[in-house]
Amino acid sequence: DKNSVSLSNSNPNIVRFAHDCMKQLATNPHFDYRFQSHADQDPDHLRVFWASVLGVEPSAVASNPKTNSGHLKHRLFTCEYGVFQVSVNDTRFRAQLQALMDVVQEQWAELD
Repeated sequence: DKNSVSLSNSNPNIVRFAHDCMKQLATNPHFDYRFQSHADQDPDHLRVFWASVLGVEPSAVASNPKTNSGHLKHRLFTCEYGVFQVSVNDTRFRAQLQALMDVVQEQWAELD
């Protein structure tokens, strides 16, 4: 989507860092918060957890259950807090980020 910037990750420190950066760089103050969780996880607990990580109201955080999680009951759990996504619709910010990515890719190509 050329009009939004999003990051998804399961590490609370990475999500907090990205959120802080996005808040500083975006011109749109309205962010979207959601997480994906497994059937054996408590979505209300995760909603409160992620809200506290980002300093937002729990009601601002949406839950998306993972559709295949019922078949994974004996897995080794690697996403203790689910996978969280923070996003903002901000065309200007998205264009600036794209320009930065283009410059970095050009620099990488020069190293080859």
